[in-house]
Amino acid sequence: MSFFRSPSARWLALPVGAVYSLSFAPFGWWPLAILCPAYLFLVWQAAEPRQAAKAGFWFTAGTFLAGTYWLYHTIYVIGRAPIWLTLFAMLGLVAVMAAYAAAVGYGFARWLRRGSAFDRLLVLPAAWVTMEW
Repeated sequence: MSFFRSPSARWLALPVGAVYSLSFAPFGWWPLAILCPAYLFLVWQAAEPRQAAKAGFWFTAGTFLAGTYWLYHTIYVIGRAPIWLTLFAMLGLVAVMAAYAAAVGYGFARWLRRGSAFDRLLVLPAAWVTMEW
């Protein structure tokens, strides 16, 4: 568990989040949909609220940076928008979506980290599903 307390564990949230995008179509490597969020939950459990928020932000940023490559094609190639506008729209979307996971991570580390197994097995997944909804 000491690994998850280290700064490198929190920085690994970005590439783990990018790998998480492989669990969705067209790849469909479904075991990653269990393993990658489990990694993030372990980091959250070992982190202070601010660190958990950063890890949640970087995890989701990695997911959306790797998973929304089609936006570049849609906005820049098909829509013929300037590259600066394309990058602004893509990075704006990534930042907004990553803020949701940062909020869940902060809330978990602030109020539920030292809670019971009930909190970790029911409340955290429920918060994750609500965030995704």
